[in-house]
Amino acid sequence: MEYTYYGDSGLRVSKIGLGLMKISNSDLENSTKIFEYAFKKGINLFDTGEFYGEGQSEIMLGQMIKKLNIPREKLVISTKLWNFGQGPNDRMFSRKRIIEGVNNCLKRLNLDYIDVLIISRFDLNTPVEVVVRAVNYLINKGLVFYWGTSQWSADRIKQAHEICTKLNLIKPIVEQTQYNMIEREKIEYEFRDLFKNNKLGISVWGVLYNGILSGQFIDKEIDPNLPENRIRSFFCQLYMKDQKNWNEKIKKLKKIAEEKLKCSLAQLTICWVLLNPDISTCLIGSNDLKRIEEGIDCINIYKKIPFDVLKEIEEILDNKPQRDFDYDNFQEVKSRREIALGV
Repeated sequence: MEYTYYGDSGLRVSKIGLGLMKISNSDLENSTKIFEYAFKKGINLFDTGEFYGEGQSEIMLGQMIKKLNIPREKLVISTKLWNFGQGPNDRMFSRKRIIEGVNNCLKRLNLDYIDVLIISRFDLNTPVEVVVRAVNYLINKGLVFYWGTSQWSADRIKQAHEICTKLNLIKPIVEQTQYNMIEREKIEYEFRDLFKNNKLGISVWGVLYNGILSGQFIDKEIDPNLPENRIRSFFCQLYMKDQKNWNEKIKKLKKIAEEKLKCSLAQLTICWVLLNPDISTCLIGSNDLKRIEEGIDCINIYKKIPFDVLKEIEEILDNKPQRDFDYDNFQEVKSRREIALGV
């Protein structure tokens, strides 16, 4: 396993982390096997959320840690707050909601502290200063060590950093967001200055794009009106708008994976994300141990992909995000990914 720094915090996390959203739909015995395998393979970052299975994911994580008797200091536990209940103060991020939410998370996890608290989504009705002060209260109490955001825009993260600087409070160290071969704009364009000026960490979810980038829908058309496709319709809009075109691209990528790299399309997809130097960790998650094994093995693959193959992949994708224009030298400015990889 490889380890990277989580933003500018000094905290080191595994390049591949285990997302625990799906364990709430599995039995404890199977989930424990997956958790133990991941830990033995060097994964130290385990990500959950209060709203995963209405708290069941956190409960099972706490049970697995206890069952395997893993020393707490060997783990980096990340959990998220968002909406948990139907009461008027069970949603979003007032001071009351954040502090009580964390206390309830700790009870479900059966832990004394959370390593990284993620504020998931931006609350339009609560000032950012309120959020920052509430999180810092928890940090000062030793209940939380670090904090980050999920699905925040670059401008809002920058605002949080400015408030923290002004008030001498702890800054968010990581943004947890979707990034993959199809959804590139946020990481490769919108966040470019945050990486340069704030050394922001990035934790990636949705790397397989709800299964689309594993190839399981190549010869199918996803009906956005069906209930089972509601999440894909919301999170995979770029694909849903142009399914036929993207399916042809995915077919070509699958051929490259199997014939030139001797790996699966899912592995190629994960490797493509890992190659971006701005990515701190890539979260994978499944109730199937074989898929977790396949995902973790990407650590042994991603640096071996030849330059000509990377170039071919970019030509197939043909979706590089917009660029800034340098009027001094009268040319487009390459993205940080392009500069780092040369493609």
